[in-house]
Amino acid sequence: MLLQLRRPHYKSGVKRRAMLDELCSIFPDEVRRVLEFGLENRANLGWSRFEEKDELAALIRWLGVVGNRQTVWLLGELVDSHDLGPYAIEALRNLDKLHSRA
Repeated sequence: MLLQLRRPHYKSGVKRRAMLDELCSIFPDEVRRVLEFGLENRANLGWSRFEEKDELAALIRWLGVVGNRQTVWLLGELVDSHDLGPYAIEALRNLDKLHSRA
């Protein structure tokens, strides 16, 4: 459900900012924990095989926005995955950029 808020028609506030962007800026740790839980429990999320890869890719990308050291460990486990590895690498690179500026 959380990932559905990334869709363009879910907007918040006067600025009409994407809902998931808004949630990440206000509640980054909470969003991160929900996304990490989803990643750890991905086999039980009930996505069809047609939507699973796209949804997991989105989940991983958002972890690249709100992630921390725990997230790096979780994403590192996916680096060698044929399907999800490229998304994990992209997210890890994004986290590295974000945290190297901090």
